[in-house]
Amino acid sequence: RLCLRRSLGAKEAGDGGAAPGRAAAARSGGGGGGGARRGARDAEAAINRVLTFPGGWLAPPTASRAAPASVDPAAWVARAAELDQLRCRCIPDICCLLAQLLRRCGELRRCVGLADVVADDHLGLHSCFDRPELQRFLGLLRDAAAQALASGSEDPLGY
Repeated sequence: RLCLRRSLGAKEAGDGGAAPGRAAAARSGGGGGGGARRGARDAEAAINRVLTFPGGWLAPPTASRAAPASVDPAAWVARAAELDQLRCRCIPDICCLLAQLLRRCGELRRCVGLADVVADDHLGLHSCFDRPELQRFLGLLRDAAAQALASGSEDPLGY
């Protein structure tokens, strides 16, 4: 989350989330115009790898995850509950921050495409959103789709 917040803060400051040396080069004209988009794509790829990693700590809890023989079953259940709380605390913020980053960097198609990732039943990310968080996330996607529609250069549904 800190990485995404830093990228968003840097984008608002005008350096597109680049490292300090790259920001100076970009301001002087030597950095090229794709730094912000490249940074947004890199952040999206990294977050997607974390969110979609099978068996990772952000993966939804499943019945197939049995406690190892060396672990107390009660402790295993408590750990699973803690991981679920952690998932539900982090995932909505991560998804919203990523949507903001992609929209601000002009990656509207990728921003709207986050809806597919969140809605995927295998990943179960949608189960981590409560009603206000889901409304906030969908509002960000709506704004990106409206921006794409207004620009006329991209499909507002991200396809």
